This record gives sequence, C-alpha cells and structure tokens, in this order.
Amino acid sequence: MSAITNDHRRTTKHVPEVDLMKALAIVSMVLIHVQMASPGLIIRNQAEGFLNDLINFFGCIPSAGVFMTALGWGAAFSVHSTPGTYMKRALHLVILGIAVNFLTHYLPALLVPAVFGPLSEVLPAILAADVYFFAALSMLCLAALKKLSGEGKDRITAVSAAALVVVCFALNILLGHENFTLGNAWLDTLLGLFIRENAWSYFPFISWIVYPMLGYGLAVLYRRARSQSQVLLFAGLTGAISILLSQLLLNRLGLEDSVLTNCTGCTDGAYHALHPVCALGGYGIMALEFVLASAVTALCRGKIPPFANFLSRNVMGIYILQFIPISLLAPLLVRTESIWVNTAAGILMLIVTCCGISIFNRLKKTK
Repeated sequence: MSAITNDHRRTTKHVPEVDLMKALAIVSMVLIHVQMASPGLIIRNQAEGFLNDLINFFGCIPSAGVFMTALGWGAAFSVHSTPGTYMKRALHLVILGIAVNFLTHYLPALLVPAVFGPLSEVLPAILAADVYFFAALSMLCLAALKKLSGEGKDRITAVSAAALVVVCFALNILLGHENFTLGNAWLDTLLGLFIRENAWSYFPFISWIVYPMLGYGLAVLYRRARSQSQVLLFAGLTGAISILLSQLLLNRLGLEDSVLTNCTGCTDGAYHALHPVCALGGYGIMALEFVLASAVTALCRGKIPPFANFLSRNVMGIYILQFIPISLLAPLLVRTESIWVNTAAGILMLIVTCCGISIFNRLKKTK
C-alpha cells in the first residue's frame, strides 16, 4: 500500500496512482497515434496480433478515459480556481484544439493527399472533436460546478453533475450515432462536437462528459476516505462489478463492446460514440487500473519512477508536440506494413517528443 496520509489525500491532486496512470496513458496515446498513421499495417502472426490488440486497448479507455477523468479530478482539487479561471482555460483549449487539428488533419493531407486528403476535402476537420475541444466544453461544465460548489453545497453539486450525465446518456441512447446529417460537412462537424456525427467526431460531448464528472466526484470521495485501504476496496469492488455488469448488459442488449474486447476494431465509430453501457465498462477498467497502479507505487514506496513523473506532469505538452513528428513523417508511416517497425517508430517519437519538452522546460526556467 502506498504511504499516503489523510492530510495529503485531502490537499493534493498529485496522487501517485493517478500520476502513474497518466504516464501510461500518454505513452499509449503516442503509440496509438503512430499506429493510426499507418493504415496499411499487416498482422501476420499471433505475436503481432497480441501487440496490435495491446496498443489498441491501452490507446482507448486507459488513455482518453484516464485523461478525461483526471480533468475532473484536478478540478475538484483546484481550491483557488474560479468559474472565470475555467472559462479562460476553455478558450486556451479551443486554440490548442485548432492547432492539434491542423497538425493531425491539414498537414498529413498536404504531405500525403492520396491517403489523407486532398486538403479541400478535409477543411472541416479543423473543427474535429478531438480531446482538446472536448476538454474546452468540459471546462465550461466544471466552471458551472465550481459556481455551485461551496460549504454545505456538495449535495447540490453532486445532483447537478449526475443530472447532466443522465441527460447526456439519454440523448446518446435516443439519438444514436451517425444517423442523420445537416447536409453540410462544416455543420455536421460542428454538431459532432456534441454527438457522434461523422468520422471527425472523436470525443463528442454527450458520450464522454461522464468521465470528467466522474473524476470530480471520485476526487471528493477520495478526500473523504478514512484510509487508502478503503479507497482500494471501493475501486476494486466497483470496478469489477462495473465490468461484469457492462458485459452482461452488452450481451443482453446485443450491443457491441467498444472498450474491453474490441476497442478500435468496432464498427461505425462505436468506440467514439461510447454507449452508456460501454462507458460503465470503461469506468471498471480505470478503477481496476487504479488498484494495479497502487500495487506498483507500493513497490516504489509511495512514489513513481522519475520518468513516469515527468510524463504525468507534461501530458499537455507531449500530447501536442507528438503530432509534429508524426505528421511530418506521414509519407513514411503510410508505407509501413510491419507493426514492429511502427511500434519502434512510436517509441522513438515518444523519446524525441520528451526531449523536446525537456528542452522547452529548461528554456522557460532560464527566462
């Protein structure tokens, strides 16, 4: 068990388990993005299939889900942040989202139009619902929660967050995904910020807002827990039950599992549309990952390796910077057929990106 005191748990968002999960998430995110840049990968044997499935699994909920849950987690611990603070952060995230969409869609289309373009056809992708646009919308919700929160208002905050999730779940089920169009690619992509509408609707609001809200609530429970053992028991039990219940409901309702057994192999963007039953399974995955991360941090005497700590504290910079080498090397990556070569390229790009962030951080300190 990691040596975390009650006072520490109540005052800091930098929990070793969460930081370790964020570190693994950014590694997996780089690997999955490099893999997505090689659409012609050929899986020739069982070992390659296992590696492919491993990257796909950790590149889904243990990456995107963890980032989004950590967003709400951090907000719950941000005592001095105000609704205005979150509004400003939302604006910054929109700007970063446009930059990311330029790197991930426009640049590859310019370099390899036969595969990713032509540019004239992907122009609406500047509004693609990537994680930064989603985070901006989440910040607006967190600003509202901050406005509601305060001494003696925890129940109001919890009910408001739960009501938002229930409404979004209901809309997700009733509307489905990719079922209609506004007849214009720009309008469809803009609508895709809220509901899975086309191939650029990666993280639509109604599908994924559950995780920032969940992170906010879990952080409150974490601070109130009497001991770390109580935290782990809660995470282990609720995680296991959530996965089992999710699998039972998926089989009962005939739905596609997009978070545990199929991930990116699902059809019609089911992973990005994230049915509420799959979102339940996603929570279970993260809860059990928290328990495993706790075991690792216990072996490290309550701390995580320095490199993992570096990754967790530079998630935003690494996420953005990774797309520069990935996009610039798109002409080579699209020709890659070996998953071993692709994975090696992903590791190399992670190292290059980390070096770039390290240099940037040092330059900031010298100013």
